[in-house]
Amino acid sequence: MSDVKVRSVQAVSTLSLALAGVLLLPGCSTASSFEAELEDISSKSRTFNLPSSVGGDMAWDELLIVCPYAEPKGDVHPVLAAAASEVDADSSDDLQWLIFRSNEDVSTLELSRIDFDFCSRSFSAEETFKPEAQWEMIEDDGASVIVPAE
Repeated sequence: MSDVKVRSVQAVSTLSLALAGVLLLPGCSTASSFEAELEDISSKSRTFNLPSSVGGDMAWDELLIVCPYAEPKGDVHPVLAAAASEVDADSSDDLQWLIFRSNEDVSTLELSRIDFDFCSRSFSAEETFKPEAQWEMIEDDGASVIVPAE
């Protein structure tokens, strides 16, 4: 009888892991899709615009970058501020969060700073960016640092 219980627990555990993997995939694919598009765009020109949509089809109007240990304090759109408050910016030096706003909707991408680093150069925690903002990639100690173009 206990053998049956063990099997059912294992089956439930296996099912739970499978479901967790399926639920996590959309966020991972969004971030990796964004990074792949960013790599393609940045390789074609010295200055470039960020990908115009995130999460498949969400065309964005405004971007807030949240770097480790930073928290926006001032003049950011309320939905950006609310999304930023959900980010645990103290969790890791290796992560950065790009929060894209489209009207009242937001999409938050959690990205590793290893491939593309938006946080190596300082800018105001309240600074937001529009889709037409120009960016450039600077190689810095083997890292690809993404900064606003001057």
